[in-house]
Amino acid sequence: FIKEYILRIGQEPLFYSFWMNYWALALSILKSESEIKDFVFRCNGIDIYDERQLGGYMPFRKFNYEHTSKVIPNSITSADYLIAKNIFPDKIVPYYLGTRDFGIGPFNKKETFSLVSCGRISPEKRTHLIIEILQHIDFPLIWTHIGGKISNLDSIISQSKLLPSNIESKFT
Repeated sequence: FIKEYILRIGQEPLFYSFWMNYWALALSILKSESEIKDFVFRCNGIDIYDERQLGGYMPFRKFNYEHTSKVIPNSITSADYLIAKNIFPDKIVPYYLGTRDFGIGPFNKKETFSLVSCGRISPEKRTHLIIEILQHIDFPLIWTHIGGKISNLDSIISQSKLLPSNIESKFT
């Protein structure tokens, strides 16, 4: 598929995988066979920490790191963890997710504010901290959480029902 795409567009695009998963492995194989020139991949948590993997290690880490030009973890802490493994540490460059700071926008406490969070609900994601913060909000707010592979959703929903009446929570 990738080789056909390169031939069809007539140039090689930047290949980017959002996780070090099967796509990063496929790109590593293509690079090792000189079918593509370069690629980068981001890592976000489950593909960083060995203890979050079945068997306690990240499969194909060395092979993927060898063939990519850049490994992009989502935090300094994650970058430090990966650098300590001493597997191509010069390729590890942290970049935060998000956008640049546009400053504080207009805000009216009388209008309903919308807050959206997205991610798997699990202890390491610390979703419960959103609920702790929302307990201190004194204006109308709708919090919508979008997520999959939810491990402790019942606990989070129970906690959200204790929020003040000006806070509405939705889970999708």
